[in-house]
Amino acid sequence: MAIRLKEFAYAAIADAVEAGPFYAVDYDVAQGAGEFQRMRILTEKLVVPNGLEANETNVTMGVPREKHSKGFRKEITQVTWHVIISFAEEVSCEDFLETFSRRIVPAEGAPRQFNIDLESCDIINPPRNEPSQGTLLTLVVQITPAPELG
Repeated sequence: MAIRLKEFAYAAIADAVEAGPFYAVDYDVAQGAGEFQRMRILTEKLVVPNGLEANETNVTMGVPREKHSKGFRKEITQVTWHVIISFAEEVSCEDFLETFSRRIVPAEGAPRQFNIDLESCDIINPPRNEPSQGTLLTLVVQITPAPELG
């Protein structure tokens, strides 16, 4: 039985989030008046997300370019997903975003492959005086069928 696109996409997104990496962020204490806190990324401290929500929000239908002349029926040409990732502390997500935006995922059991591309990411970091809150990432992800080989 072929895997359904929704199941495949969710699994691929979850795998990417589990792979990270997300690094803890730390701030030095300001020494005196007029001095600002210095921030550093703790690459030795990986942080695991404490929440993941992902679902499709839009589906675009069309006739794939290679099938226009053959009169084929419309099929899914793009699916937009919104992904929310939450953390218990402030994190740096640059490496994760760079890796995710280039990820091409094979669809095991599917008749073809799909490209998963990061379109945008909103980042909300916690106020420094409220460390009980953490970073919240909201991603917009586009999933498109890869061109068929042949």
